[in-house]
Amino acid sequence: MLKSPLVQGIFVGHRRALEDFVRAIDVTGLKPVIDGRYGFDAVQAAFAHLERGPFGKVVVTF
Repeated sequence: MLKSPLVQGIFVGHRRALEDFVRAIDVTGLKPVIDGRYGFDAVQAAFAHLERGPFGKVVVTF
């Protein structure tokens, strides 16, 4: 991951569409799938986890 960084964004449209989207997330209770959590001191292990292909999100806390 360090050799080929990628910055990716999304287009959410106008403000009302974003507000509708956020409201829908709140109403449905949709939550991301978190496959692993790492402290900042274990960031190398988090990168290794990413290399293995996680099922969900990999979270690094500061």
